[in-house]
Amino acid sequence: MDYNIGNHAKGSAGDSGCTEKEGDRMQENDALQIQLRKNQDTLKIVGLGVMVFGVWSIVKTILYTTAQWSSITEEIVVPEANETIAKMVYIFMIAVTMVVEIAVRLYIGRSAIAEGRGERRRPGYIAVAFLIAFLGLALTASAIVIPGIHIELNLDLLASLFVEITSAVITFEMCWSAVRVRKLRRQLAERE
Repeated sequence: MDYNIGNHAKGSAGDSGCTEKEGDRMQENDALQIQLRKNQDTLKIVGLGVMVFGVWSIVKTILYTTAQWSSITEEIVVPEANETIAKMVYIFMIAVTMVVEIAVRLYIGRSAIAEGRGERRRPGYIAVAFLIAFLGLALTASAIVIPGIHIELNLDLLASLFVEITSAVITFEMCWSAVRVRKLRRQLAERE
Protein backbone atom coordinates (compact mmCIF):
# COMPACT_ATOMS: atom_id res chain seq x y z
CA MET A 1 0.00 0.00 0.00
CA ASP A 2 1.33 3.46 -0.94
CA TYR A 3 1.11 6.00 1.90
CA ASN A 4 2.77 8.83 -0.02
CA ILE A 5 0.74 11.95 0.86
CA GLY A 6 2.15 14.34 -1.86
CA ASN A 7 -0.18 14.71 -4.84
CA HIS A 8 -1.34 11.11 -4.70
CA ALA A 9 -5.06 11.99 -4.57
CA LYS A 10 -4.83 13.99 -7.77
CA GLY A 11 -2.11 11.85 -9.30
CA SER A 12 1.45 13.00 -9.30
CA ALA A 13 3.57 13.41 -12.40
CA GLY A 14 5.02 9.93 -11.96
CA ASP A 15 1.61 8.25 -11.49
CA SER A 16 -0.10 9.67 -14.57
CA GLY A 17 2.67 8.82 -16.99
CA CYS A 18 3.48 12.48 -17.71
CA THR A 19 6.83 14.13 -17.33
CA GLU A 20 7.81 16.19 -14.31
CA LYS A 21 7.56 19.37 -16.42
CA GLU A 22 4.00 18.51 -17.44
CA GLY A 23 3.15 17.74 -13.80
CA ASP A 24 4.47 21.15 -12.73
CA ARG A 25 2.41 22.80 -15.47
CA MET A 26 -0.70 20.97 -14.27
CA GLN A 27 -0.08 22.22 -10.71
CA GLU A 28 0.41 25.78 -12.01
CA ASN A 29 -2.84 25.49 -13.96
CA ASP A 30 -4.59 24.26 -10.81
CA ALA A 31 -3.25 27.29 -8.91
CA LEU A 32 -4.41 29.60 -11.73
CA GLN A 33 -7.84 27.92 -11.71
CA ILE A 34 -8.14 28.54 -7.97
CA GLN A 35 -7.15 32.20 -8.38
CA LEU A 36 -9.60 32.53 -11.28
CA ARG A 37 -12.49 31.09 -9.25
CA LYS A 38 -11.64 33.33 -6.30
CA ASN A 39 -11.60 36.44 -8.48
CA GLN A 40 -14.79 35.38 -10.26
CA ASP A 41 -16.54 34.97 -6.90
CA THR A 42 -15.27 38.38 -5.82
CA LEU A 43 -16.51 39.86 -9.08
CA LYS A 44 -20.01 38.45 -8.54
CA ILE A 45 -20.18 39.75 -4.96
CA VAL A 46 -18.90 43.25 -5.68
CA GLY A 47 -21.08 43.44 -8.81
CA LEU A 48 -24.08 42.97 -6.54
CA GLY A 49 -22.58 45.57 -4.18
CA VAL A 50 -22.35 48.12 -6.99
CA MET A 51 -26.06 47.64 -7.71
CA VAL A 52 -26.98 47.93 -4.01
CA PHE A 53 -25.03 51.17 -3.71
CA GLY A 54 -26.93 52.44 -6.76
CA VAL A 55 -30.15 51.92 -4.84
CA TRP A 56 -28.57 53.65 -1.84
CA SER A 57 -27.70 56.61 -4.05
CA ILE A 58 -31.34 56.98 -5.07
CA VAL A 59 -32.58 56.67 -1.48
CA LYS A 60 -30.01 59.27 -0.37
CA THR A 61 -31.04 61.67 -3.13
CA ILE A 62 -34.73 61.33 -2.28
CA LEU A 63 -34.10 61.79 1.45
CA TYR A 64 -31.85 64.79 0.89
CA THR A 65 -34.29 66.44 -1.51
CA THR A 66 -37.29 65.98 0.76
CA ALA A 67 -35.40 67.06 3.89
CA GLN A 68 -33.89 70.12 2.23
CA TRP A 69 -36.83 71.04 -0.03
CA SER A 70 -37.54 74.39 1.61
CA SER A 71 -33.93 75.58 1.34
CA ILE A 72 -33.68 74.24 -2.23
CA THR A 73 -36.80 76.11 -3.33
CA GLU A 74 -35.51 79.32 -1.72
CA GLU A 75 -32.38 79.10 -3.88
CA ILE A 76 -34.39 78.89 -7.10
CA VAL A 77 -34.52 82.50 -8.16
CA VAL A 78 -37.17 83.02 -10.82
CA PRO A 79 -40.09 85.36 -11.28
CA GLU A 80 -43.14 84.43 -9.17
CA ALA A 81 -45.15 83.27 -12.20
CA ASN A 82 -42.49 80.74 -13.24
CA GLU A 83 -41.73 79.37 -9.77
CA THR A 84 -43.91 76.27 -10.19
CA ILE A 85 -42.36 75.51 -13.56
CA ALA A 86 -38.86 75.93 -12.11
CA LYS A 87 -39.67 73.49 -9.28
CA MET A 88 -41.08 70.98 -11.78
CA VAL A 89 -37.94 71.28 -13.92
CA TYR A 90 -35.79 70.75 -10.82
CA ILE A 91 -37.75 67.63 -9.85
CA PHE A 92 -37.55 66.34 -13.44
CA MET A 93 -33.75 66.87 -13.50
CA ILE A 94 -33.34 64.97 -10.25
CA ALA A 95 -35.54 62.13 -11.53
CA VAL A 96 -33.56 61.86 -14.77
CA THR A 97 -30.29 61.89 -12.81
CA MET A 98 -31.55 59.10 -10.55
CA VAL A 99 -32.69 56.99 -13.52
CA VAL A 100 -29.32 57.42 -15.25
CA GLU A 101 -27.48 56.62 -12.01
CA ILE A 102 -29.36 53.39 -11.41
CA ALA A 103 -29.18 52.37 -15.08
CA VAL A 104 -25.40 52.82 -15.16
CA ARG A 105 -24.91 50.97 -11.87
CA LEU A 106 -27.20 48.13 -12.99
CA TYR A 107 -25.22 47.87 -16.24
CA ILE A 108 -21.92 47.76 -14.33
CA GLY A 109 -23.18 45.31 -11.68
CA ARG A 110 -24.89 42.95 -14.13
CA SER A 111 -21.84 42.95 -16.40
CA ALA A 112 -19.56 42.14 -13.45
CA ILE A 113 -21.83 39.32 -12.28
CA ALA A 114 -22.04 37.89 -15.81
CA GLU A 115 -18.26 38.01 -16.19
CA GLY A 116 -17.93 36.38 -12.78
CA ARG A 117 -20.08 33.53 -14.08
CA GLY A 118 -17.72 33.06 -16.99
CA GLU A 119 -19.50 35.00 -19.73
CA ARG A 120 -17.47 37.26 -21.98
CA ARG A 121 -18.16 40.98 -21.63
CA ARG A 122 -16.77 44.01 -23.36
CA PRO A 123 -14.31 45.98 -21.23
CA GLY A 124 -16.37 49.18 -21.42
CA TYR A 125 -18.14 48.49 -18.15
CA ILE A 126 -14.79 48.39 -16.34
CA ALA A 127 -13.89 51.85 -17.65
CA VAL A 128 -17.31 53.24 -16.71
CA ALA A 129 -17.04 51.70 -13.23
CA PHE A 130 -13.58 53.19 -12.72
CA LEU A 131 -14.87 56.60 -13.83
CA ILE A 132 -17.86 56.37 -11.47
CA ALA A 133 -15.65 55.42 -8.52
CA PHE A 134 -13.09 58.13 -9.27
CA LEU A 135 -15.76 60.83 -9.65
CA GLY A 136 -17.48 59.66 -6.46
CA LEU A 137 -14.26 59.96 -4.49
CA ALA A 138 -13.40 63.31 -6.10
CA LEU A 139 -16.82 64.77 -5.26
CA THR A 140 -16.65 63.41 -1.73
CA ALA A 141 -13.20 64.88 -1.21
CA SER A 142 -14.23 68.22 -2.72
CA ALA A 143 -17.16 68.44 -0.32
CA ILE A 144 -14.71 68.25 2.57
CA VAL A 145 -11.68 70.26 1.45
CA ILE A 146 -12.95 73.13 -0.72
CA PRO A 147 -11.39 76.26 0.79
CA GLY A 148 -13.78 78.96 1.90
CA ILE A 149 -16.72 76.61 2.40
CA HIS A 150 -17.53 75.71 5.97
CA ILE A 151 -19.24 72.35 6.27
CA GLU A 152 -20.57 71.18 9.58
CA LEU A 153 -19.54 67.58 10.12
CA ASN A 154 -22.64 66.08 11.66
CA LEU A 155 -23.54 62.42 11.97
CA ASP A 156 -25.59 62.41 8.74
CA LEU A 157 -22.70 63.82 6.72
CA LEU A 158 -20.19 61.41 8.25
CA ALA A 159 -22.45 58.44 7.53
CA SER A 160 -22.94 59.62 3.96
CA LEU A 161 -19.18 60.08 3.49
CA PHE A 162 -18.54 56.61 4.88
CA VAL A 163 -21.05 55.08 2.47
CA GLU A 164 -19.63 57.01 -0.51
CA ILE A 165 -16.09 55.91 0.29
CA THR A 166 -17.25 52.31 0.75
CA SER A 167 -19.06 52.45 -2.59
CA ALA A 168 -15.91 53.70 -4.32
CA VAL A 169 -13.76 51.01 -2.69
CA ILE A 170 -16.20 48.30 -3.80
CA THR A 171 -16.22 49.68 -7.33
CA PHE A 172 -12.41 49.80 -7.46
CA GLU A 173 -12.33 46.23 -6.14
CA MET A 174 -14.71 45.23 -8.93
CA CYS A 175 -12.42 46.83 -11.53
CA TRP A 176 -9.38 45.04 -10.09
CA SER A 177 -11.15 41.67 -10.03
CA ALA A 178 -12.42 42.08 -13.58
CA VAL A 179 -8.95 42.88 -14.88
CA ARG A 180 -7.49 39.99 -12.90
CA VAL A 181 -10.12 37.54 -14.23
CA ARG A 182 -9.31 38.56 -17.80
CA LYS A 183 -5.57 38.15 -17.21
CA LEU A 184 -5.98 34.72 -15.60
CA ARG A 185 -8.22 33.54 -18.44
CA ARG A 186 -5.57 34.57 -20.96
CA GLN A 187 -2.84 32.78 -19.00
CA LEU A 188 -4.91 29.60 -18.82
CA ALA A 189 -5.76 29.76 -22.51
CA GLU A 190 -2.07 30.15 -23.40
CA ARG A 191 -1.14 27.06 -21.37
CA GLU A 192 -3.73 24.79 -22.92
